[in-house]
Amino acid sequence: MESFILQDYIDPSICDKIVDGFENNSTKPRFDEVRGYWRLTDGNFDKKVIREYNRALNDVEKKYRKKYKYINQVGDFAAMSPYNIQKYEPGYAYNPIHIEGGGPQPNKLQRILAFTTYLNDIEVDGETEFIHQQMKVQPRKGLTIIWPAGWTHPHRGIPAPNETKYIATGWFCWTFRPKG
Repeated sequence: MESFILQDYIDPSICDKIVDGFENNSTKPRFDEVRGYWRLTDGNFDKKVIREYNRALNDVEKKYRKKYKYINQVGDFAAMSPYNIQKYEPGYAYNPIHIEGGGPQPNKLQRILAFTTYLNDIEVDGETEFIHQQMKVQPRKGLTIIWPAGWTHPHRGIPAPNETKYIATGWFCWTFRPKG
């Protein structure tokens, strides 16, 4: 059974730069009590580092488009800013089963694919679990996953009991906005 989840790696040194930028950022991260993570957006980071990450993410996107070639027939889409850089303390995860694409809404970007780059290794638990695919993805520094944002890919985060987890996560969206 095809999962439509692509896994590929970006250079781990980019991950180190993003984690360092998170920990030494002049903008204080905000704690999201509902989702259980500290968060900054890509706009709060050194532009050179974010450009480097975006180039690497675009390389992974090209591999997705090559593997799942029919996605190229659905229209124009691209990775969109802002996206999140998140830090989960030990024992925390966004654990409710959820999807990334919530359907059309006026003046809102429409998500077609989601992505996550794991910025550090997690040894015990800490996976992203895809429910229908019966698949868990173990965080490894540089591992980037891309998957459909819709109802076919409900997922959740599994807490890492003893380790801090960092991720960069966001969406590939249609490059137009519906009027409304």
